Amino acid sequence: MAALGILALGLAASTLVVLSLWCDANEVAVSCGFAFTMLALAAIWGALHGPKRQVLWLLLASLAYGLAIGSRPSLLFGVIILLLPVAQAWCAATEPGSRRRVGWLLAAAVGPVMLTGLGLMLYNALRFDNPFEFGWHYQLASSRQTAAQQFSLHYLWFNFRFYFLEPMRWSGHFPFLQAGPLPPFSSGYCGMGEPYSGILSNYPLVWLALAAPLAWRDRPVEEVSVLCWFVAAVFFLFVTCALILCLFFYGSSVYEVEFLPALMLLAVIGIFGLERALMGSPVWRHVARWGWCLLLAYSVAFNVLASVEAHATANYFTGNALLHQGRVDEAVAHFQKALALWPESATFHSALGNALCQKGQVDEAIIQNQKALALQPKSADAYEYLGEALFQKGHVDEAIIQYQKALEIKPDFPEAHNNLGGSLLQLGRVNEAITHFQRAVEIKPNFAEANNNIGFSLLQIGQVNEAIPHFQRAVEIKPDFAEAHYNLGDSLLQLGRVDEAIVHYRKVIELQPRLPQAYNDLGDAFRRKAMAAEAMACYQKAIELQPQFIPAQMNLAWMLATWPEPSVRNGGKAVALAGQANQFSKGKDPLILRTLAAAYAETGRFPEAVMTAKRALALALAQSNPGLTNALQTEIGLYQTNSPCRSTNN
Repeated sequence: MAALGILALGLAASTLVVLSLWCDANEVAVSCGFAFTMLALAAIWGALHGPKRQVLWLLLASLAYGLAIGSRPSLLFGVIILLLPVAQAWCAATEPGSRRRVGWLLAAAVGPVMLTGLGLMLYNALRFDNPFEFGWHYQLASSRQTAAQQFSLHYLWFNFRFYFLEPMRWSGHFPFLQAGPLPPFSSGYCGMGEPYSGILSNYPLVWLALAAPLAWRDRPVEEVSVLCWFVAAVFFLFVTCALILCLFFYGSSVYEVEFLPALMLLAVIGIFGLERALMGSPVWRHVARWGWCLLLAYSVAFNVLASVEAHATANYFTGNALLHQGRVDEAVAHFQKALALWPESATFHSALGNALCQKGQVDEAIIQNQKALALQPKSADAYEYLGEALFQKGHVDEAIIQYQKALEIKPDFPEAHNNLGGSLLQLGRVNEAITHFQRAVEIKPNFAEANNNIGFSLLQIGQVNEAIPHFQRAVEIKPDFAEAHYNLGDSLLQLGRVDEAIVHYRKVIELQPRLPQAYNDLGDAFRRKAMAAEAMACYQKAIELQPQFIPAQMNLAWMLATWPEPSVRNGGKAVALAGQANQFSKGKDPLILRTLAAAYAETGRFPEAVMTAKRALALALAQSNPGLTNALQTEIGLYQTNSPCRSTNN
């Protein structure tokens, strides 16, 4: 029977669910609080049974419970259980000298827990300058919650339903559990974590706690006293811990470990009580055994299945965290582990599809999102991720359809608005794109990518001044956003704000040191300031990173052919660079031909310069490019008089 009691307490409680979750700071603290609380109860049992060593047992109980409070301050009010052995001794004291012993017991019960509390207060004061600050104002959470009301009677009924009344729903797919719909949150309520609660229905073994009084039926008075006091200790621990959590502004099945084991321990005592009460009725005793064994089996089965789902969910959340850190391969591995445990989860399939899309495995991503939609046709995330995969594959029209379906299901979906805007922009539908980008920012003001996209769209229609604030907002939200820094640098350069542009180009290079375009544009900015050496160094770096990067080849060749300072010019090298760029473009780019003509002129090959410039002029006329046409006509006149071109800008 003792072994069955241990089995019931261990496997039928929610500890498996907690152990199945990733061990972050919260789960470690909860587990430690549970362990020390159980040690305190064991020591209280020893104190109630062993009058000769009561002081020692109470010292151990007080120390263990002090450490439990250090792990979980929410256990504070359960400290009342340490006084029950003292109360028992007081009630049993009949001789004058025995009262003095009660004083020693009180000191043993209060001393260690008070010393532990003072140690915690000293630690808090040294760390946070406040003895009553347990880190609440320094928590690492996704949102700032310090202004919220942590405890309130308004949360009591909602949390009570969550922890005790709301059952999990059973499904036809492994692990056969799914969370049911929750009632609306109370005002000020923050939210909830893993939905594995509904203790009275999901862990039906706890109903046997009602049979706990049968445990002392027909026992000697001394044994009845011990059992009553111990059951009272367990009951008070359960009530105080459950009440505190029901008043808290956040709910999670992880917190059940603070009170469910105590309730399960009462149920175990109830089993022993039933066994004793029915000892004289073999038939009813067998019926009772079958009954509580079935309840035990159901509770264990639920806990095991919930732990499988919890473990899968832990892998899912870990995968999301890794994905946000850019560790895509590791994220994929965790999503695959989650699916191995729960293959019928649409959420896990769409998450894996998103990760595969970021990894470049677009076809596999499409398959995963299609599986997600087959399981859950109303999944806005799956439609959005499917749209991203189709967009990467070049199927822009199909991507737009998927984004629109996502928004039909979830109109306030900022990522879907942003990606739909990007697809529309790809098709040249700029004004429609801006509308969706703006909607994304309205829903999610700190959406750096959407702010950047608004600015980029405004650049496409020539509204440079209007674009700049959006780029500035993007880099304010996300200081390491290289693309926004680059776009801001380009915009500032267009307006002649060269020094500001240089700052942002340098930031881009700091963030992405192997991006040739950033070096090229930084070179353009230096050239605007007549800083020839710095500009040429940037062009050279861009070419080193990408030998066939034509813009940098052309810019460097133009400087080598036309810069006013003789020390900068190098006609032979200019001809080599421009000639190579012309080969890449197959002689069809008028700007490259213009640069090659200037390089020929610098080396004194004026007939070739004239002929090449005329070919460039013909292409410029065909392209209806009046600015380039006028420049080429002027330069042809120079070459016909055997004069080279001199310029600081091309």
